[in-house]
Amino acid sequence: MAEPVQLQEQFGVLPRHAPVATNAHPIQLVPPEILGVILEHSVDAYLPGRWSSALWAMVHYDSDDRKAWQALGRTPFTLAAVCKRWHSVAHGTPSLWRYIGAVLDDKMDGVAAERLTARIRLLMARAGSVPLYIVIYCARYASADARGLWPLVKELVPRTGTLYMSCMNEASFAQLAHCLRQPVPHLADFVLRTVQPGGDRQPALAPFGSAPRLRRLHWAWDNIAWETENEGLHVLPVEEAEISQWELSAPGLLKWLARLPAARTLEASAGTLALAHPAPAPVTLVHLHTLTLKLTGMDLATAQSLVFPHVRRATVICFLLNLSVAPPAAMNAFLSRALRAVEELTLVYPPSEVDTEVLTALHALRTLDIGNDMVNLPLSQSFYDAFLPQEDGTWPCPRLEALTVQHDGIEMEWLLRLARARCAARAEVAPLPAVPLKLLAHGMIDGPVMDHAIAAILA
Repeated sequence: MAEPVQLQEQFGVLPRHAPVATNAHPIQLVPPEILGVILEHSVDAYLPGRWSSALWAMVHYDSDDRKAWQALGRTPFTLAAVCKRWHSVAHGTPSLWRYIGAVLDDKMDGVAAERLTARIRLLMARAGSVPLYIVIYCARYASADARGLWPLVKELVPRTGTLYMSCMNEASFAQLAHCLRQPVPHLADFVLRTVQPGGDRQPALAPFGSAPRLRRLHWAWDNIAWETENEGLHVLPVEEAEISQWELSAPGLLKWLARLPAARTLEASAGTLALAHPAPAPVTLVHLHTLTLKLTGMDLATAQSLVFPHVRRATVICFLLNLSVAPPAAMNAFLSRALRAVEELTLVYPPSEVDTEVLTALHALRTLDIGNDMVNLPLSQSFYDAFLPQEDGTWPCPRLEALTVQHDGIEMEWLLRLARARCAARAEVAPLPAVPLKLLAHGMIDGPVMDHAIAAILA
């Protein structure tokens, strides 16, 4: 019978505890599939973050983020040049080549445009059928050579899965419009940002006619072209939407909402929303649970045309210097009709003009932050009574846990009454929320007295 040592020599088997002699770097021992994932993650440092910061960076030419995006398409080539093995793994990982970044500015000449075109076409070829991740920035003073790349951009758009576009150059608006008229079967995330003079010089843009996978949308463009026929083409399956159009009218907002029936999170920035008559059929978003609405005014007809039956968190910011552009009747109708199920409400609007019956009708309300520093009308007694117990011992807002009132004329007596009532109710095991009411009253109140009242409430 052969000895174990002889068997090891015959079959080339090393002893169990024999050291493995190798000069390879540990990264060379990583399986190619895992190495490919590592290489792809190394590109993440050049990708845009949250929309707001990404868009801000796209506006400023000297931003570090924009410089990183300019190098976005170069990173795969750098990684593939490290060694022969990395070169092989990189070429076998199509998703590594899907990142394309282009900055079209006044520094781009003909030679730079040719090099960028060659690099983009090579990236497209190596990415194969993988949806592309594209960041395009067209500066306000883009050169003619840079603007000449728009046909290539138009060719990229239908293959895109994620698309960030920022266009500051008026001469390029028409090309941008042509790009967005195409079907985008793979697009999931889309950000459009423009900073330019309004008016007749900017063309009307239509959101993608066919975008079956679009889930996130940020649209910052004032002039929108909606088809008058076959409206269904513009219904988008977006779940997270941000519409930033300060010249957006009430009809424009209703058209947007009608095309976002699947929206779960919505942030809309608009001007003064006014309709001659309420919409024949109110726009209802049954899936919406988080709403942020920033506007300069709203009339009653607009308020009666919006219904969000399942919104749980809402922020309504009304930038106004007088109540004529946003009358109390409109705001009260909006609260009672559109936000009847809200649990967390931030309302930048004069608290003196909010109907207390509307507030007490919001039975699910747990957190309320209300006030407007621009308009400080005296608070009515009914406002104070809305947060005090009734004669029968019931509370108008039984689930309210946190209340913030931003007003310069808060009555100290109300704070003390509220504190005493809450303490007494807790002592009687009344139907109050488990978390004590937290009150922050911003106003011209003596500091020690205010501290005493809040301490009593939180005791």
